[in-house]
Amino acid sequence: MSLKHFLPSFRNRYRFVIKQIEAITKENPCNKMLNLGTGEGDYDQALSAYTKLLIGSDINKTDIALAQKINGHVKNLSYEVHDALSSNFKDQHFDIVVCTEVIEHVGDPNALLKEISRILRPGGYAVLTFPSLSFPFTYDPINYAAQKLGWKMPLIHQGAYSFGHDYLIDFDEFSKQAKGQGFQIKTSTPIGGYLIGLLEIYWTGIFQSMFKSNKKNLDASTDHALTIRPTSSKVPALAFITDIVIGIDRRFFTGMRHSVGMGVVLEKI
Repeated sequence: MSLKHFLPSFRNRYRFVIKQIEAITKENPCNKMLNLGTGEGDYDQALSAYTKLLIGSDINKTDIALAQKINGHVKNLSYEVHDALSSNFKDQHFDIVVCTEVIEHVGDPNALLKEISRILRPGGYAVLTFPSLSFPFTYDPINYAAQKLGWKMPLIHQGAYSFGHDYLIDFDEFSKQAKGQGFQIKTSTPIGGYLIGLLEIYWTGIFQSMFKSNKKNLDASTDHALTIRPTSSKVPALAFITDIVIGIDRRFFTGMRHSVGMGVVLEKI
């Protein structure tokens, strides 16, 4: 099973993506879906149930090898190594593109949106998640204070700027870029509020830097003395506990103004 489901931020993103894919495919059956930036394949078994063919793609060969090992039993799933900004996929090849926590790593968010638009058919959908520039102070009080003071960001590469984040995504700027690449925004949802931020303050980024081989979520992996990798993509039975935490956070501590991340559904016009 995947222990990532006990992390509210991961579990929150996962639930958002699967819920949106379920809603989209209920009205628009999917023949070809791409998980662009699939990483260790955490979403792929679930996503495969909503399409005839699913391709998981990532620039990191080590992550792709692990994803293949974990999800090798899924018959309508295959993996390929691609750069998210310049893949070899044909124009208008996919009905749906899923892209979670990738746009903040590529160096040029607009270029990623352009590539997704190129490989997505007209009327197709893109489901994205990304870390928010407007994060709650409980998640990263040091960088939050530095941001308010107008200091050069990030002050420290922890908190909101963990996981290889040199920059975060401003939703207004993202919206302009998406529209410029031929998308209309169908859904936008804040993912993770003040409670989840407090529960994950700094320790998740520190933990990843210590124990994850691809600690910056880029194209290189480095094994540590103790490297922790998932053994399957199965959702643990006790993930309902995380869901309770997410429900409380969403009800009382999440708003559009400040969130750990954002989930967005785009439709290609």
